[in-house]
Amino acid sequence: MKTTIHLKSNVLLTENEGLLFVLDRDNGRVHELNTTAKVIFQLCLKPTHRDDVVTEYARYFALSTEQAAEDVDTMLELFAENDLLHA
Repeated sequence: MKTTIHLKSNVLLTENEGLLFVLDRDNGRVHELNTTAKVIFQLCLKPTHRDDVVTEYARYFALSTEQAAEDVDTMLELFAENDLLHA
């Protein structure tokens, strides 16, 4: 069974010089996302499945599926640790 990724909805986004800044309005924290994290975050803006994110991410950066899966899983863990995913 595929798990659907849901980003927290109470955030504001702004982009500056290739970085994505995410303001969590619940706790006032600002998260600065580099290009890799930004692409993964943007791919998750609508509820989606992890495998679909991996596929699109691999295509975007011309990566192997294995490398893309590792990057996506790492970032999803960080998003969860920083309370950016719906519980």
